[in-house]
Amino acid sequence: MNEVIVPIHLNVNMDIMLAILSHSPPKTATSIMETCRFLYHEGAKVILQKDVFIDGRGEAVPPMVRFIQAEDLSRCSYVRNLWIFFVTLPEAVARALAVIVPRMCNLVNLSLCIVWQRLFDVYPYLLPAFASLRSVKNLMVRVGSYDLFRLIQSELVTANILSMTNNQPGTGQLPSSVSCHPVYLLQRSASTLQELICSDIKTVGRPPRIIYPNVHKFALQGNEVPFLPPYITAFPNLVHLSMTGHCPLIGGLPRPPLSQNQTQTTTTPHGLTKDPLVWKHIQTYTGTLSNLHAVGITFPIPRLYLEALPGAPYIPALTEVLAHVQPVHLTITYEDQPFSHVPASPDLLAALRSDGASRLQSLALRIDLMAADVDSNFDVGQFWTDLEAALKRLKLSALCISMGDISLSETVTASTAALRLPSTADGMQQSTHIHVHTRAHTDRTASRSSSSSMYDAPVPVTVDGPDADPSTRMTCPPDCSQCAEARRASLTLAERTLEDFDVGAFVDRLEAAVPTFQRAVVSVVGPSRWPGGPGPTGRARTAHLGKHDGLPSEMRVRVHDDFFVDREAWVREFMKPVRPFAAMARAWYHGQAARG
Repeated sequence: MNEVIVPIHLNVNMDIMLAILSHSPPKTATSIMETCRFLYHEGAKVILQKDVFIDGRGEAVPPMVRFIQAEDLSRCSYVRNLWIFFVTLPEAVARALAVIVPRMCNLVNLSLCIVWQRLFDVYPYLLPAFASLRSVKNLMVRVGSYDLFRLIQSELVTANILSMTNNQPGTGQLPSSVSCHPVYLLQRSASTLQELICSDIKTVGRPPRIIYPNVHKFALQGNEVPFLPPYITAFPNLVHLSMTGHCPLIGGLPRPPLSQNQTQTTTTPHGLTKDPLVWKHIQTYTGTLSNLHAVGITFPIPRLYLEALPGAPYIPALTEVLAHVQPVHLTITYEDQPFSHVPASPDLLAALRSDGASRLQSLALRIDLMAADVDSNFDVGQFWTDLEAALKRLKLSALCISMGDISLSETVTASTAALRLPSTADGMQQSTHIHVHTRAHTDRTASRSSSSSMYDAPVPVTVDGPDADPSTRMTCPPDCSQCAEARRASLTLAERTLEDFDVGAFVDRLEAAVPTFQRAVVSVVGPSRWPGGPGPTGRARTAHLGKHDGLPSEMRVRVHDDFFVDREAWVREFMKPVRPFAAMARAWYHGQAARG
């Protein structure tokens, strides 16, 4: 029997093929494009209208550059979002960019980051190529020169001036001259700019008086005290201020220039005085307490999101800052540093008792207890007692507190912990392994719910001494007092008082004492050797008040940087340290403890 092969013609809608192509990996997408002339042309539009990344480490021209060069450079106009990242830019790539970039007439987002090279000094022909762009709205640049911000023909909406401080030849910080001040550099976009991010910029005190009426977000990043008066003048309608990093504070905190300059009045030609320099519309500040104190701001800011940086000296200035700023909402995070080794606890309690906290309506705290807190026998229970007394003086409507013991999270598993009994009469210690079986807990109610305490139900344990005969091994009854005493004796003061803290009673007492109290989430996470502790973070006990499933957005227990948009995440991921900062902070503490 002869086999007959019948050709099959699939009438597939090309829109469907383009949709498939748009969700395919690069190799698959290019293979689909090669099937017909229509897909070869239209497929390029689909691919290039998404984010386009040009990066590399060798001397070769990246495939994406060659892809854009195809079809007689007609594809350049399809590019909307372009991200260029190189440690040093090869000459072959530079020459290709000089040809394709000026033809990107629809480019909206441009991120240009060359880490170890003053790009426009090495390849001067690239500056006019990039400066000729007229459609860019969002620009992020780190190339060892800020000439592009001054010369680009586009009217920007967002500008991100990245740091040049990398200790490489031919690079460095921006010179302290008027022509390099951000207010001067961006004057072409004075009427359109809405967000500005600056990193490690040495700015002068008297830039040109150029007003940016639409700037509502401003972020300063770096390790020096910024000089704010020029920005207060230039950005009169600012709403959100961010200052990350920290200024050098070793040897004490000098009084900042702004505390003097901010209160200075300006004189009109007729001899009349104007109001002091203030941001009249500011709503939020995000950053460190040390920076906020260092710049000497003395005008109200309704919402504060403060973070304590690990390794940075803690300045007990919260009381003074609140007295000037008078916030309505306050978020503070004390993460990845010993809470008991800095003046954070007494400073926080004193600030909450002060008049500066009298306007607070909502409060969010995030506190990590580390090995240093455990070793120093920090009395967690006393801290909660003092905190409760301070909170009862306020008129809070919402509260969010998260405290966690992370001291053993990297070394002890959740289901089993080896504990030691107290010394026996003969002076020897009897080693006993207590195997704790985890169990779930879901004690919740409709209006307020609280997890059960550590001792609300018996937990079966198995005891076996090191020399015990397997045939005589016994299982202790659930109410074995010896096992309970052994486990309690192994806990430090910090762990024991944290375990004894009753989150439900804490919330109940606040609800009874504060008439305005409506919503709350209070969570305590113990060490992994707590009984019933699931996972490496230990067992969490949480108390809720009100509608805890929809807390307002300002109740954030972690500080978020709203000034870095998602399109820059790839740069931050590439440039992040090899080791997480939390791990480095813990290693630093253990090193200090070993030397001490």
